[in-house]
Amino acid sequence: MLTLCSAMVKAQNYAPVEEQVVPMDGVPRNSLTIIIKDAKTEDIKKAWKKQLKDLKCKVSDKTFIFGDDCKDKEVGSNTFDIYSVVEEATDKGVKLVVAFDLGGAYLSKANHPDQYPIAEKIVYAFAVEQARELVRLEMEATGKILSGFEKELAGLEKDKAGAESNIVDYEKKIAESKTAIEVNLGNQANKLVEINTTKAALVELEVRLNSIK
Repeated sequence: MLTLCSAMVKAQNYAPVEEQVVPMDGVPRNSLTIIIKDAKTEDIKKAWKKQLKDLKCKVSDKTFIFGDDCKDKEVGSNTFDIYSVVEEATDKGVKLVVAFDLGGAYLSKANHPDQYPIAEKIVYAFAVEQARELVRLEMEATGKILSGFEKELAGLEKDKAGAESNIVDYEKKIAESKTAIEVNLGNQANKLVEINTTKAALVELEVRLNSIK
């Protein structure tokens, strides 16, 4: 539960998108960069390529992830290309670097004040969704653990009920045994009286036998 709460806090305190000039395949490109916390590099690569396909891009992945002829009405009526790099995970997380080639010029805040916020929104929304997915996966795993604990608790409760039932049965048997012992002691006392009476009669008969001459 503590781990889950920690993941939620991290997702809420999400890093902003930064504008940087980043070399990709030896070419410096004005880019949008964001750190995706607690993520795995391969997971982000897979998810980002899916995101590019959602933008109708033709995707290839060699030295960098390339989206060719992408389409988004908010970015503009013309197609555009997207160059992306997903760097290996660090202590801070996975770095996603995205450059939008609008056709002869890379998207920048200074030169494209209308389109830049839209691209920034795309990158940021992707990062936030990945953070949420991490929490959802952790919730799913925690839910399975919880389910296991609940089953174990149900088993313990069943064992307790069984033990309590045994106690009731044992107490009943003990009470029955105590009653049987009391009856048995009464029967033994009666039997002793009968034995002593019979012994006395036998002695008397022996005396009578000896008196006959």
